[in-house]
Amino acid sequence: MELLGARYVVGCTLDLAGAGGVIHVRGDSAEITALAARLAVLGPFSQRIFAGHVALGVRCSPDVVEAVADAMEVLATDPSASPHALRQVVDSRREAGWMRIREAALAQGLPVLLDDEGLSVGLGARGATYGSAALPRAFGGLGRVPVALVTGTNGKTTTTRFLAAMAEASGLKVGHTSSDGIFVAGRCVERGDWSGPGAARRVLRHGQVEFAVLETARGGMLRRGVQIDFADVAIVTNVSADHLGEWGVDTVDQMAEVKLLAAEGLRRGGTLVLNADQWRWPELVSGFSARRPDVRVQWFSRARAADACVRGGDLVLGGVTLGPVDAIPLTFGGRAAHNVENALAAALAGGAMGLAAGVIYAGLVGVTPDPEHSAGRANVFEVPVEGGTATVFVDFAHNAEGMRHLASLARSWGARRVLLMAGQAGDRTDALLDAFTNAALGMAPDRVYLKEMAKYLRGRQVGEVVERMRASFAAAGVPTTSWPDELAATAAALADLRAGDFLLLLAHVDAAGVIERVRERLPPVRTESTAACSPPRA
Repeated sequence: MELLGARYVVGCTLDLAGAGGVIHVRGDSAEITALAARLAVLGPFSQRIFAGHVALGVRCSPDVVEAVADAMEVLATDPSASPHALRQVVDSRREAGWMRIREAALAQGLPVLLDDEGLSVGLGARGATYGSAALPRAFGGLGRVPVALVTGTNGKTTTTRFLAAMAEASGLKVGHTSSDGIFVAGRCVERGDWSGPGAARRVLRHGQVEFAVLETARGGMLRRGVQIDFADVAIVTNVSADHLGEWGVDTVDQMAEVKLLAAEGLRRGGTLVLNADQWRWPELVSGFSARRPDVRVQWFSRARAADACVRGGDLVLGGVTLGPVDAIPLTFGGRAAHNVENALAAALAGGAMGLAAGVIYAGLVGVTPDPEHSAGRANVFEVPVEGGTATVFVDFAHNAEGMRHLASLARSWGARRVLLMAGQAGDRTDALLDAFTNAALGMAPDRVYLKEMAKYLRGRQVGEVVERMRASFAAAGVPTTSWPDELAATAAALADLRAGDFLLLLAHVDAAGVIERVRERLPPVRTESTAACSPPRA
């Protein structure tokens, strides 16, 4: 039998319905059965078969997840190891004091986090974290703050920003996480892709946070699970074909099951927000609803009546008209259908979390498509060129569905020429690469600038992804050029601009660098200091 990997999980995953250890093994049925019997000594046992191997899981209390994962790894690799002796080792590592305080806090309805950083009772500005040597005797002043989880294939970051802006408009100090970083009270405290459990813990333990919005990516839920069980709202923006073929997730329906893991993080009486325009949500969510009848499921839709919808050009929430959709800057006059959906999802979540209608709409209108508010997402620049200006649009669309939305928006621009700078990560299957290229062809590009993404080869050879995309565009008669990296491709595309062009720059590696290249083409900003030094007009 072969051990393929071992890990601990902090909450519900596809492999385990709570905290515990998971190992991945390959072997014949007799070997797996024998190992399963040994693992069951450690605690409640489960298994999932996929991709030619088996994921075996053991449930345990959150204070010993690492010890259990270590013990499982030993049992899988050492036939002479005693499962009963390893169970004693696990028991010896239990933090009895922490678990006693955890149970007492839960009995009082207080949210709890427990991991290697300590035991936290309460959240944000109403929480406290304790080490094993300083446990509380009482929980005075500790309590909840509103928490939302945001997941989906596309639109997670934008929806997170919308919801955070609504809470900020109500005067709350907001902590939110996203693939751009961790933000607290309007300030970035950490740049980078922070959409996993570690980012959630940092926000939920931050002493200023009064309202938390946590982007929750697929990878974190699959590897570590959904850490919390006290969220007020879980949003699934949408699900489409992306990241298939990993972790035994091979179909869009299976990916929907992964996204629905976020709903496992809901408190009793929480709200699950779903896209009514997606193909099979009512059927897929029925099993969850049967198991969790306490969770309220609410729907948003661009195309039909729903809890949040568009009616006569207005955004309507629970029958209340909030205001015109085309006044929300990120919808670009209502033409950006994907951001209309993101606005609806955020509005529905905001309402479920008790925000007033006026505050919800103010938050939507307050998020603008500029780098200061949404770097690398729907940033628009008018770049001067000989004979006029060209439009440059910077975005993060990285899969076929996102590309289709931008292709529609690009067509609506009415440009003389449409140009595209694009690339893809190497973990996309050939079918997904072809789907992305086909979606890009929907914008009828006049020229494509292909970029190598060396940082994201993920098992492919340099040039392999670019060549496949080049061949697909060439078969459709679209000329391409290839460049060694994102910034080189950006510079080449900018150099080719003519008056009336629309250039879409898909920034996946260095959005800040791409934006800086664009800004180098803009006229200098006139400031008060330069104006004061300017000579008076005649």
